Amino acid sequence: MLAGTNYNQVSSLIENIITQQLITPFYQPIYDLAGNQILGFEALARCPDVEALKNPFELFAAAENTGYLDELEFLCIAKAIEGFKKQNLVGKLFINMGPHSLFKILDCNSIFFQLLKEHAHDVELVLELSEKYPLDNFQKLKSLTAVLHSMGMELAIDDLGAGYSGLRAWAEIQPDYVKVDIHFVQNVHQDSVKREFLRSIYEISRGLNCAVIVEGIELDQELETIRSIGINIGQGYLLQKPSPSPDLTVPDALAFQQRTLVLRALNTRPAESVETLLRDSQVLTPDVHAEVVNDIFHKNKDISCLPVVQDDIPVGIVSRTNMLELFSGRFSHPLFGRHPVSEFMNKFPIIVDYQTRLEEVSAMVTESNHADLNSDFIIVKENKFLGVGNVKSLLRLITDLQIRFARYSNPLTLLPGNVPIHESIDDLLRVGENFHLAYVDINYFKPFNDTFGYSQGDD
Repeated sequence: MLAGTNYNQVSSLIENIITQQLITPFYQPIYDLAGNQILGFEALARCPDVEALKNPFELFAAAENTGYLDELEFLCIAKAIEGFKKQNLVGKLFINMGPHSLFKILDCNSIFFQLLKEHAHDVELVLELSEKYPLDNFQKLKSLTAVLHSMGMELAIDDLGAGYSGLRAWAEIQPDYVKVDIHFVQNVHQDSVKREFLRSIYEISRGLNCAVIVEGIELDQELETIRSIGINIGQGYLLQKPSPSPDLTVPDALAFQQRTLVLRALNTRPAESVETLLRDSQVLTPDVHAEVVNDIFHKNKDISCLPVVQDDIPVGIVSRTNMLELFSGRFSHPLFGRHPVSEFMNKFPIIVDYQTRLEEVSAMVTESNHADLNSDFIIVKENKFLGVGNVKSLLRLITDLQIRFARYSNPLTLLPGNVPIHESIDDLLRVGENFHLAYVDINYFKPFNDTFGYSQGDD
């Protein structure tokens, strides 16, 4: 209950908000960090005309206490959809709903079902279910997910890591998106525990065919860390604050990081990107029988690994060593032969974008518990399977590059010498990229060396 007000006063306030439709939808963009474009918008309800209820938490708590929660949530959803369509906003519309209202969608006669059904064909709706509420009726939630999918809508679990059910809700419901609680994003660049948590969430999401969204990005370092982990969807004040009329242009933070990535790519010669190692590979589908895979390895001695791909998305990889070990036993064929390969594949292979720098891939291989010299890693473009690369070839190329780097580096500073500098400038000119060049020198330094010696000069 609001301080200084009684039940009747609060009830009257809420009733007036609903009848006068005093809700203003604010929209915060959710960005595809890999493509530097808007994936969609999260709709947030604000009540600017009622000072005491500007805070949305107090607003919805007051509505629940006075029995107006359904009416308020219906109004907020209707307003959010109306504003989204009126402004021609792009992508998906993410809408928060409590379990109480969400479950009413299962009733075809409910106002929520009718509203969403009316707009499902012209707005890509994603309903967010906060983990801050108890999520214990998993059977009902599964039924809800099926109904939403049949209507062309998707489901997201919000505030993952901050609520009641944790990973069980994720595993049971199998939502289309999970939104990580802001706690795990704040200062993630300075907290190894948070980074490991996000890495684990990312790895699980790949196995469950679910997209991860991080909320609350407020620092450039947080954004860079999140991208380095591999998470490519995010929102936060650094990118854009919620607004009734959001800006559709690329935010400065993303544009700056994109320019940095462009310059890094330009400073990386073609031989230094993982695309150099790309080669074609036969692929498997998850339902292929293990005995078929074993037969492929027996007939093709030069194949060390086979990627498992479903709808152009890599979901695992099978190694020759593991498959031959599996069928080395006397009763292996009758026991495992008819089982799908998805039961025996490595579900967490190394997957890299084709533009990833070789040293980054090398670091991933080094940290992996599954990679060996004869193993392959998967190369993708826009998250779709492109081909494979071999670890041994990667390490050989890294060694060659290190020798080249040492040859052309300044022996004192170990910074790039004249050859790589000239190459980088040539690349910038070739692609027509605007750039500035700063030349810094120290006048009359030779007399210093002559007087005090080169050792002092180097220091």
